[in-house]
Amino acid sequence: MRRRLSRRELLAATGAVLLLTACGGREPRGGGPKPVAIGMEECAWCRMRIDEERLAAQFVAADGRASSFGEVGCLLAWIAANPGAAGTPFVHTVDAGEWRPASEAQYAAGAERTPMRFDLTAHATPPPSGEGIIVESWDELRRKGAPHARQG
Repeated sequence: MRRRLSRRELLAATGAVLLLTACGGREPRGGGPKPVAIGMEECAWCRMRIDEERLAAQFVAADGRASSFGEVGCLLAWIAANPGAAGTPFVHTVDAGEWRPASEAQYAAGAERTPMRFDLTAHATPPPSGEGIIVESWDELRRKGAPHARQG
């Protein structure tokens, strides 16, 4: 014979389900970056296939929709073209191999050649500076405006 749950057990089970539902996602409250289909998904700016997660970037709109980018420069160009977009930009860091809000990363300009030749890479810790390498913050990059892809 099956035992019926008591009212107390039913309330506890319901509370546990609600708690797991509320806390179960790995994303921050405002919505974090979504998985990128590497090798299959197109960059929202240049339409090239996103081939390297370590260079990828993403803009998560306030409604949770995500636009993926092949590199940081494409994200910056898209933001400049969409100044009223509400949401959070995220970047994948080349040194730590993790997603983080763009404002929490450091950027190296000229340290590595990137597919669209913006040549910007995101880092979790300050990247090494050297000849021809400029280290900048997200605010500095935004203040300068969208970079131009390097030619040659």
